[in-house]
Amino acid sequence: MKKTLLASLLLAFAGAASALSFEDAGQQASSLSLRAAALAAQVQPRAARGNPRRRGIATIKGAANNSPFELTIVKPTGEVTGASNLSGITLKIDYEAGTIKGGANRSPVDLAFDENAGTLKGGANYSPVDLTYDYKNHVVTGALGLAPFELRYDRATGRITGAANGSSVGLVYDEVSGSLKGGANGAAVDLVVDNLTIDEVLTKYVFLILARNN
Repeated sequence: MKKTLLASLLLAFAGAASALSFEDAGQQASSLSLRAAALAAQVQPRAARGNPRRRGIATIKGAANNSPFELTIVKPTGEVTGASNLSGITLKIDYEAGTIKGGANRSPVDLAFDENAGTLKGGANYSPVDLTYDYKNHVVTGALGLAPFELRYDRATGRITGAANGSSVGLVYDEVSGSLKGGANGAAVDLVVDNLTIDEVLTKYVFLILARNN
């Protein structure tokens, strides 16, 4: 009888120990998972975590200025590469400093931007850049390429009209497909924009799309 009781107690203790072991293992796994997620968040750049617009890879591809146009933007790191006007593009966007530097269209690029104010200023394409974007009215004004610059975007129709480099600009943007088509600099524009809003295009990348061939 005592042996039977002892055996039963031992079995019960073993079962409890086993159950506790599985519970502990589950807690440890959960704890490790949370720690891994926290470490991954620390490794990911602050810009990518804080602003949904700075996540993933964005592209602008097609043709402009009678030549192929291709731009790839790695948003978390700010690396921009591609080609336009039959020349390479290599830029670095520093979100913390608010700068865009590198080379494009066979010329150095040294720009400063303020996302809140909508400004883009500095030098590119061997000429001054001084643009201001009105987010509320979707209007870009200023100077680009030693000429007055003005573009107006009508969200209802998708039309972008105005003037740049001394010639008229007439484009149509489709928010769903990302298609950007029309004419600028006296040449056809046929581009597809992916993972960029039209605000981002008009505040940071319009100087590349509308740059004249050096």
